[in-house]
Amino acid sequence: MELDELKRSWNEIDRHLQEKKLVDEKQIAKLIENYKTTARRSIGHLVGWQRFSLWVSIIAATVCIACGVWLIPAYWQIEEEQTRHKLLAICLFIAFTLLIGGWWDWMMYKKIRQIHIDEMRVAEVSRRIASFGQWIRYEVIALCVWAIAFSVLYYWIMNYRHAPLEAQVCAITCFVLVDGLVIYFVYRKIVYKHLNNIKRNINELKEICTE
Repeated sequence: MELDELKRSWNEIDRHLQEKKLVDEKQIAKLIENYKTTARRSIGHLVGWQRFSLWVSIIAATVCIACGVWLIPAYWQIEEEQTRHKLLAICLFIAFTLLIGGWWDWMMYKKIRQIHIDEMRVAEVSRRIASFGQWIRYEVIALCVWAIAFSVLYYWIMNYRHAPLEAQVCAITCFVLVDGLVIYFVYRKIVYKHLNNIKRNINELKEICTE
């Protein structure tokens, strides 16, 4: 009799353990799906941002080419040599910016598009996101260098070196503040917001998958 009661007790305990296991598995599966959904949404925002940046580069290049073709005859009619040099310098700078910027946008767009969170292992997604984040850091550094170069070029074209010292300081301060605020807003508030969200969810997935 005691043996039968002991068996029933063990069977009851085993049933409770199986039910608890099923509940835990459902909760884990729900957590995994939530983390994947959030990460997938953030990746979609980054894809949209890179697509927008790419289209801006394409449209800007098209407009600049059209304007360049239209202004070529007028360029040779400029008699002052220094003015021609300045115009040529700004045109070459813009052309170089659009060429390199367009190539970079296309490369970054392909990189983020190749991340498929539902088809890849968590470790692979984590590695690709880390690589994308590293390239974003390079992009921020390149933009800072570009902003400095453009400010110097604009400073030279507008002949600020002949202006009073107070005006020069004011102009340089405005350049630094505007460039810094734009770069901070775009990357800190848009790009890094989604990138950090993806990293956080991927780290949670890695912890669940290794438990």
